[in-house]
Amino acid sequence: MLIGEDAHCRILSALYQPQHCLPLPKTRAALRQVIQHHAEKNTAFIVIVESLLMAQRLLPCAVVAACSVGIVLADMLRPSSTWLIQQKNSIKTEQSTAILSTNSDKQAYAILAQWMDQYTEQGRHWLQTWHDAPPHQHPIENWMADHIDGNELCEKLATGARCCVYFGHGRPYGFSAYHGVYLDDILAIPHTQMIDCLLSFACYHLTETRTTKSFAQQLCEAGRVGAFWGSLQAVDSQDNARLAAIALAASQQADVVSLGQWLCAVDSKVSQTKDIGLQTVWQSYRLIGSPQLVVF
Repeated sequence: MLIGEDAHCRILSALYQPQHCLPLPKTRAALRQVIQHHAEKNTAFIVIVESLLMAQRLLPCAVVAACSVGIVLADMLRPSSTWLIQQKNSIKTEQSTAILSTNSDKQAYAILAQWMDQYTEQGRHWLQTWHDAPPHQHPIENWMADHIDGNELCEKLATGARCCVYFGHGRPYGFSAYHGVYLDDILAIPHTQMIDCLLSFACYHLTETRTTKSFAQQLCEAGRVGAFWGSLQAVDSQDNARLAAIALAASQQADVVSLGQWLCAVDSKVSQTKDIGLQTVWQSYRLIGSPQLVVF
């Protein structure tokens, strides 16, 4: 159901309740039809869902019909939600004002990586590439595990950043790197600014259980992260490395400014390949937050 829009982004409600809605396959098809119908006018959508499991079932990946799709969990729109309170740019819906994107002048872009060669190599490649052509001319900082420890990482995360990129193993409750930095460790330090965007090339950061919300959702709800792109499940490290290389190249494109444009650029490249492993890993990822967020 379409519940609101502005010139660049439409907000869709997909609060699926089996007793009241069409069967799930028909709901998925109907959602895709709505996106396809408006694809020429809008390149970004926000879909409101009850859970990430529902998002996984409804959306094949973070791009549908060449349109980027961000997920907002219903709990993130509660009046008491710190995430909602901290956003800066509002998008009005028929029922309320849902503030869904931000564009701050935070100074840092930061690279996080587990202290293993395959991950520090990826991190250093991103560091060097972004140093040579920094997004928005902001400094690029090295927060990798061979450079700082877990306590230092938590302190840095609390000061905010424009964008953080993580390479390494993930858990449903945090980072495996830095000898384990988990949600409670991060929340234990009062934060002064929000991280606008966190891109995680890792397993499980969007995985939820019947009793526990995902690491990504809890960081967003706590107002620590504005948008979080990560995987719903386990991912193959080699396929993930190829995806990271494509994602880095996409971030350097002149026409890529927002998260949504970045997602579409990655999707276009992945779709052109015959690499089944690459396509599979790409389909594991979703975005929580607004695709309209200006990052690159």
